[in-house]
Amino acid sequence: MGGRVSETTSLATPEEADISGGPHGIIDDRKKYFHCSPVVFMTHHKIFAARGRPEVDPWGFLLPLSPVVWMAVGYVGNLTSLLAVRHISHPYQTLRDVIDDPNIKILLMAYVPELTLFKTVESGVYRELADLFDTERVTVSTYSNLVADMNRLARPGTHVVFDVDINFWNFMAADFSLTGQCDFYVGQSTYFPLPLSIMAQKNSPVSPAVDRDAFALMESGLFNKWMKYSLANTTACVNPPMVITVTTVLSLANLWGMFVVLGLGCGISCLVFLLEKIVSSTKPLTEIH
Repeated sequence: MGGRVSETTSLATPEEADISGGPHGIIDDRKKYFHCSPVVFMTHHKIFAARGRPEVDPWGFLLPLSPVVWMAVGYVGNLTSLLAVRHISHPYQTLRDVIDDPNIKILLMAYVPELTLFKTVESGVYRELADLFDTERVTVSTYSNLVADMNRLARPGTHVVFDVDINFWNFMAADFSLTGQCDFYVGQSTYFPLPLSIMAQKNSPVSPAVDRDAFALMESGLFNKWMKYSLANTTACVNPPMVITVTTVLSLANLWGMFVVLGLGCGISCLVFLLEKIVSSTKPLTEIH
């Protein structure tokens, strides 16, 4: 969904179709040839990336001491589970996070107006992104190859994708249906709001009917409902957990933080004891008596 600009305009100019087969983004290039209906759906550009691997939190033993746990169900019942906490990182939430990390590459879509916009700005994060276009950190793909490139480049964690979020939700729903797990996440920051509409030929007699039906879809919320239920598991990975608990044997690998605290405590105690002995040994006998 969204389509490539070149394909959409080539369909409109020779008048091969009366209306679009689905909603497309409203951009200047398309408005030259299309009549755009009222907006039926809003999408945004976001960061799409692979989730990190579960990592042991060596300080997990401190979590039962938090006020939230004490107010909830107490210390004893939570100690065992919180010692087995695993954290899954979602490091790339914004374009700034991506640009500042020289080890990550960016996958962008060809034939989209954002590529031109990036090159026209003079400063800021978009300018910095445009400066990377001629480097190996930027890879350009097409919508026909998007799914394959997301599996090939984004899944191993070498690339993030910057595109409209509706493509990400559809991909993650299909991927969850196959694997039963959430291997990707979508960043929180949003860029470039993109309204979608049904498009028809300029001065087409069907335009009034298209406008009426599009407005009815938006007003009733029917289109949003279609989007939600068009694929199975569309909401399964909307908010994947970043903290999970697992059943595991306690070992030094996940308890070394506890021994660090114990060692520091013993060290400080010994230091205080030695200071007390030194101070007491330097006092005059009269003061001692």
